[in-house]
Amino acid sequence: MNTFTLLCLLFLAVTRCSGLTCLPCQAETQCPDSNTLHCYYGIVKDVCNCCDVCAKGPGEKCGGEWDAQGKCADGLTCQKTTGNAEGICAFSQCHHLPSQPSR
Repeated sequence: MNTFTLLCLLFLAVTRCSGLTCLPCQAETQCPDSNTLHCYYGIVKDVCNCCDVCAKGPGEKCGGEWDAQGKCADGLTCQKTTGNAEGICAFSQCHHLPSQPSR
């Protein structure tokens, strides 16, 4: 394999990678007071699991890489088409399973 091809492959591998770096959490200095948030759907932790942020409600955007669009409130799930895609918060649905025959 020639050098040019190897460099192209290396460039493609590096540009396809993405990462998130979270600094050490210093909640008392970098996060807003959770009492001032006034969150209708409750409070969840941010993408770095440090600060309190408002949970997303039904019909709101959620998910994305590292859940950057936000996390859904309790009782809701982020309905996505693929793993890291953005989704929409929707109510969780329960399905009643048919009873199994006795053995």
